[in-house]
Amino acid sequence: MVPSQARKTPRQLQVMADLLAPFAGPAAPQLASQLRSQFGSLARALSAPRSQWRPIEEGYGQVCDLIFAARDLVDAARHEQLQSTVINSRDPEFLTYLRTCLCRSSGESLLVVFCDNEGKYLIDEKMGWGSAHNIRLDMAHLFRRALALDAASLVLAHNHPSGNCQPSEDDIVATRKLAEVGHVLGVEVVDHLIVTRDKAYSMRAGGKF
Repeated sequence: MVPSQARKTPRQLQVMADLLAPFAGPAAPQLASQLRSQFGSLARALSAPRSQWRPIEEGYGQVCDLIFAARDLVDAARHEQLQSTVINSRDPEFLTYLRTCLCRSSGESLLVVFCDNEGKYLIDEKMGWGSAHNIRLDMAHLFRRALALDAASLVLAHNHPSGNCQPSEDDIVATRKLAEVGHVLGVEVVDHLIVTRDKAYSMRAGGKF
């Protein structure tokens, strides 16, 4: 038998309240109810930008400060795990890291992950910003930075706030151009990933460049 949504909801709220109790104490059930009402789940709440928490912060300001401090610690730990590791664009942990960097914004952003000649992580930087539908990127600046870092390869990643991770024609054309320039300069474009809160698309695996 499949439990009804009515039966599932109280249990889910209780789990959320239990997880929030160290931060909110006796107010955890009420906070869980508000978060579920606004975001649908704790996972979506924690992946949302802080600006979307403003209605919640009106009554739970200090609690929200603690929650976001804990989130920052988790983000820092994920970043630490990347240090000097070989970047695999299909690694779930790497994709989770990309989401923490990109999917908390209402607009598109481009993250560039620079790697050494063994494919190991050097540094990552946001190098393009835009609206919900497009990104502005200074290609010359990107490759100057790659050469300054002595990077041998890079992985590109950007978000689609729409939730659709399929590449646009502009995404494909721009990626091919970047790969061509990178080949001339000796900096391989290993992959270009499009990420949403729930999915990811590899343009390399999809044969787009």
